[in-house]
Amino acid sequence: MVSPRKPVVNSTPKVNIHIDDRYDNKEETYPVCLYIYYAGKKKLYPLFTETKATLDYWVEREKKGKKYETVELRIFIDKVRALRERVKQILDSMPVFSIDGFIERWKMPDPKDTETVKYAFDKYIEDLNEDGRVGTARSYGQASVSFNKFRDGCKIKDVTVQFLACRYRTMVPPRTVLW
Repeated sequence: MVSPRKPVVNSTPKVNIHIDDRYDNKEETYPVCLYIYYAGKKKLYPLFTETKATLDYWVEREKKGKKYETVELRIFIDKVRALRERVKQILDSMPVFSIDGFIERWKMPDPKDTETVKYAFDKYIEDLNEDGRVGTARSYGQASVSFNKFRDGCKIKDVTVQFLACRYRTMVPPRTVLW
């Protein structure tokens, strides 16, 4: 009697960036997801949305191996590269892979990012939104954008009284009185 063959299950995890275009919507934006496949199980984990035009242009340029001309596409490509690098770091740090373990590590903030002013702003804005203080959260969001345009990647420990006094003078134009 011959025993039936068991299906071979691939034990190597596959994690890719995937555009979930299964459903059409009015805004023509689609989620960009992590596609995780391991041991016969798969999971889509949404990251952010992007317009159909940007995604189509990206796919076309990737196939042809051409450069990207628009600023929006360049920003999108940088996001995708950063995501791929983070996926690689997480996979390398996991001695035993599981989909749930991967997603748990994905959700954890990068330790380097938790020391930045941007992270502090984002965390506080999240707390304000949870408390229903949407107007205050919006104001903090605008302040965060302004500060990060001025000094992106600034560490919390770098913000001192002297830093603020010196930077405030350079950020604010001198006032003139018109009589």
